[in-house]
Amino acid sequence: PADVIHAMGQVAVGIGFLCGGVIVRDGTDVHGLNTAATLWCIGAIGSLVGARYAAVATIATFALILINSLLHLVEHRISGLRLPGPRGNDD
Repeated sequence: PADVIHAMGQVAVGIGFLCGGVIVRDGTDVHGLNTAATLWCIGAIGSLVGARYAAVATIATFALILINSLLHLVEHRISGLRLPGPRGNDD
C-alpha cells in the first residue's frame, strides 16, 4: 500500500505540473482553470483505477461529468451568454 500511495502522489505532482501549462494569463483574464482542474481530476481517477478502486473511480467520473455540466450552465447563465449550438459554435 505504501508504494501505491507513493505512486499516486507522483501522479498528482506530474499532472499538476502539466496543468500549470494549461493555465494562461492574458492581462487580467485567466483562461484554462477549469481545464486544468478537470485534467487533475482525470489523473486522480486514473490513479484510483490503478489502485483497483474501480467502483470509486466510476462514481468520481460521473460526479466530474455532472459537476462540469452544471458549472457550464451556471457560467453561461451568469455571463448572459447563450449556450453553443450543436456544432460547437454560436449559430
